[in-house]
Amino acid sequence: MQGNLHKPKKQQISAEESKRKQVIRVKILFATYGQIPQAGKLPSPFSLLQKELEQRGHQVDVLGHHPDMQRVYLISQTRSGPWTLNLQGQSVPKAPIKERVYDEVFRYYQKYLPHVHPWIRWREIERYTFELILSLFDLGKYDLIHTHDALATRAVWRVKPAHVPLLYQCGGLLRHDPAVAAEVTSPDSLKARYVACEEYMAATSCDQAIVPSAWLKKVWQEEFFIPDGHSAVIHRGMEFAPFLQWLQYEPYPPVEKKKGVQIIACPPGLDFQSGSTTLLDALARLKQQRDDFLCWMVGDGPWRGELEAYCREKDLTRHVLLLGERTDWPSLLAKTDIVVWPAPAVDFPLPLMEAQVAGTAIVACDSSVIQEMVRHGETGLLFEAGNSLELSERLLQLLDTPELASHLRNSSKTYGMNEWSSAKWAEQVEQLYLQMKRKHRVAAPAGEKKKSRDSVAQLFAFRLRHRLDEGGWNEFAHRLPASYLVPDFDFLRVLTETNQFDE
Repeated sequence: MQGNLHKPKKQQISAEESKRKQVIRVKILFATYGQIPQAGKLPSPFSLLQKELEQRGHQVDVLGHHPDMQRVYLISQTRSGPWTLNLQGQSVPKAPIKERVYDEVFRYYQKYLPHVHPWIRWREIERYTFELILSLFDLGKYDLIHTHDALATRAVWRVKPAHVPLLYQCGGLLRHDPAVAAEVTSPDSLKARYVACEEYMAATSCDQAIVPSAWLKKVWQEEFFIPDGHSAVIHRGMEFAPFLQWLQYEPYPPVEKKKGVQIIACPPGLDFQSGSTTLLDALARLKQQRDDFLCWMVGDGPWRGELEAYCREKDLTRHVLLLGERTDWPSLLAKTDIVVWPAPAVDFPLPLMEAQVAGTAIVACDSSVIQEMVRHGETGLLFEAGNSLELSERLLQLLDTPELASHLRNSSKTYGMNEWSSAKWAEQVEQLYLQMKRKHRVAAPAGEKKKSRDSVAQLFAFRLRHRLDEGGWNEFAHRLPASYLVPDFDFLRVLTETNQFDE
């Protein structure tokens, strides 16, 4: 009789747990301007976040460009069994829309803003095209939209239904993007001001933002005056199981490690911005004290020839091996005694995260971001950026003091296993989702009345050259918010501050 009394209670608890799990399930759209493979997975590392969130019971659809950049498509996936994954998708061809947008917007710029560089015009036209395409998808069915780049964030913000909260995942400053940095050569140019506007508008065109480091959060506060509570610091994670398995494999192509020789590995690549010359200068000094080391420089770059010549100049040919591009970094790491990161970083370098999980001693540049993950004397040793003398002293300290090296390896591994778990990453993002849903539900009214326009021409703030009321174009007039206009006036204010031509 006593046992029977407990059975309903057990069933009741089970039902309550099941109900709770259903309540917290979130329907999420990952959106990016970038390319996504047809399998519906974002490029790493966000494919890992997608996987972790799906394992927690959430639905994660993905929207972005096809690899050929000629279509934008949305992929939804559901499981019908332990082995079966059902994919469903929608696709919108880009060319028919962009051709019209290009023709009208380019003519507007030629007439009113002839000083604006074609590179800026291209970015504007790409975003307006992306915005129109976004409006053709049913964004209102999602509990939350999670964007992964600045362009997608501004575009989604301008076209999404008001009741859907938007989370922006900032991977770093746009001006540090190699493609942008190659184009923006002067900090006083209109290009530079435009990119700064892109940074600011992405940071403010969302209900909440994620930044990967406290350093970037501080930059946002000091340069763009973003309130402290608007961004949360959540760094990415990594999947431990396959990485730890890979540590057991031999490197391929094979790399010899001689007995009694300490291996120092440097993974950032081969260019003068990666701190390569600082490291080589430090090794030249170290060679005067110790002769039992070999440095593996992993990666490649346009400066390889110059660095090879620099090695010969410093008489380091027996102590430095340029390995080129490798896909087996974990296998190399398993044979490495010390990992060196000789240059400042703007995000947590994945090779350093992996070095910590592998339990490898670390010597790294003391930039603000690196100091967030490597604590001097506890989980690694730091040296002043560009100071080859101090770097050589740190390396000598580890080679001469095995007890210190062992302590740092153990502490680093403990820290890495606790800090870089992809499950922990997903849990932090999930908590932010739920927090945003609660806040948005209170702030937003139930239901949403949407005004429609009489004509697609009303989407543009200037007189159109061609009629756009044929071939389905009026669908945009009914789908886009009443406040939507081309051009985007927040960007237009920046572009009209000067009439000086950029080179």
